Order: sequence, then C-alpha cells, then structure tokens
Amino acid sequence: MDIWNFLQQTKYPIVLYGMGNGAERVISQLAKIGKRAEGVFASDEFVRGQQFCGFTVRKYSDMVKQFPNMIILVCFGSNRKSVLEYIKILSLNHIVLCPDVPVFGDNIFDIHFARIHKSEIEQVYQLLADQESKDTYQKIIEFKLSGQTDKLSKCQYTGGLFDLLPLDSNETYVDIGAYRGDTVEEFLKSVNHYQKIYAFEPNYKTYQKLTENISNLSDAQAICAAVSDYEGETQFLSAGRGSSVLKTGQTVSVCSLDKYFELTPISLIKMDVEGEESAALMGAKRIIAEQKPKMIIAAYHRSEDIFSLPLQVCKIRPDYKVYIRHFPHNLAWDTNFYFI
Repeated sequence: MDIWNFLQQTKYPIVLYGMGNGAERVISQLAKIGKRAEGVFASDEFVRGQQFCGFTVRKYSDMVKQFPNMIILVCFGSNRKSVLEYIKILSLNHIVLCPDVPVFGDNIFDIHFARIHKSEIEQVYQLLADQESKDTYQKIIEFKLSGQTDKLSKCQYTGGLFDLLPLDSNETYVDIGAYRGDTVEEFLKSVNHYQKIYAFEPNYKTYQKLTENISNLSDAQAICAAVSDYEGETQFLSAGRGSSVLKTGQTVSVCSLDKYFELTPISLIKMDVEGEESAALMGAKRIIAEQKPKMIIAAYHRSEDIFSLPLQVCKIRPDYKVYIRHFPHNLAWDTNFYFI
C-alpha cells in the first residue's frame, strides 16, 4: 500500500497544510483517486482570509476545532528547522503525511510506478558505493511511497555539500543553477585555492545578484544562460528557485557544456537545474566520457530522477563511484547524487 491507497481508503477528513503548486498537485491527485480535501490551513502569519482553490485559508487552531481527527497533508517543502519541528509537533496529535508530488513532470511515485521501474531502482541500489548511500536510497524510496517523514529523518546527512568530494587546489568548478552564489560560497569554504569558477544562472535578475556576489573573486565568471543539450534560445519562466524552461517567459540563451567548454577542461560540476538535469547531462556527454569530472547532481525534481540520472551517467562512464546524500528537509528534496 502507498500513500494514495491509504488516502483512498481512509474515512478520516483530509486537510492540506500549505498553498501553492504543491497543494494544487495534491488536490489534483486526490481527485484522481476519488477523494477531496476538506480544508486548507497555513501557518498563522500567512493567514489573511485569502482563498485558495475554492477554500478559505484558515489557521490550524480553527481547523482542528472542526476536524479533530483530521489527516494532514503537508503540501510544501522546507529545510527550515522551525518548520521541521512544527511538523513533528503536528504529528503528535494527527496523522501527518508529506505527499511526494514531483516539482516537474507528470509521473507520481506510487506503488504502480515503483513496480514498473523496479529493475532500474534495484540497479541503482547495487551501483551505490557505500552502505550509507544504500540506506539513504532505501529510505527515500520508502518515503516516496508512504509520505512518512520519519523515513527521511533517519537518513539525514549533516555534512557540507562538498564534504564527500576529494577536492584539491586546482579545481575548475562549473556551477549550473548557481542562483545567487550560495553554492559558490560553499565551494570556497571547501578549498584553499581553485583554478576557475564558472557560474551559470538563467534568471536575469538572479544573475545580476550572482554577478554582484562573486565580483570580488578572482577567476570567477557568471554566465546568464540555461544549460541543456543544444545551443540557442528558450523561453524561461522566472520564479526564483522554482525557475524553469517553459513555453512562456523571458527569452534566455541556452548552451551545452560540451560546446561551451570545447577547449577548457573542467574537474567539478554541480547541477541543480529544475528538472532539466537529464538534458544538461546529455549536453555534457563528451566531458563526462573524456574527463570524468566529479559531479553533484540534484536527484529530486522529477519522479524518475532517483533512478534515471545515475543510470544515464554510468552508461556514459561506468567507472564512476556513485553516492547519494539527503540533507535535512521534509520532502525528498535537497537530495543529491555524487559521482566520483
């Protein structure tokens, strides 16, 4: 049984905690199993009597008076300690689940999806290079199916983003999806010296902030472009960390790593590109095959990423050692594959 089978069979009222795209997707998935939410609540500071999907958004204290035995579905992701603690507190009095609805793509990671892709999931499990990775991978799959956050709390990695990598003082670092430079800053904490930093960010406003934040660094370049498997332009929807390549939005340049770095060797890639990881990896096929750069690849934007991305990389370069780590989060976000 998965979370959706459980919700389909339950007799208890279902309420949503949170608004936005995640809640909209949960409402849509509930409709597919013949269920509906009875209400929506938000953190007290966000409640202003607003409407969301036909519901008046309420406070938890008001909701619990009407539905004391409610099942709470958390419909947003957060790595804030205060939010994670609040979810734990809610769990003391209610069944609290965090549905795994993908940020991008239409595939829901339910029991049917897991059975169809059982072979790929098992292949990745066998590829993983240490027991911590194997345990983490298993807990993530269990969470995706159950929505139970305790699965994730048992596999949280508390190290730094780059701690797993054997970095030296001559790294040429390519940060794809650099945002405002936060991961560049983390990289700098992990090395005493570097050769060059290239930071790609397609959102122009964010790119301007990125440029400002790395302006004091030597041999660091910000590039306002999306990374994929072709050269040209695309329409890009600017929405902060949720930015994505879509049919509408601002026009941005697109490049592949193989073309952009045709004459430049690179040693380290970090890739967090909102569901376009597979295309970006395809556009770096030559670099991966010939140079075997160390890589950190986000593993959570699409349901299939958890198995398709490592299989894609290892098909290009089978001698990678593959690891996975999950950083504190109420969803299976902030989860990365490491290729060494």
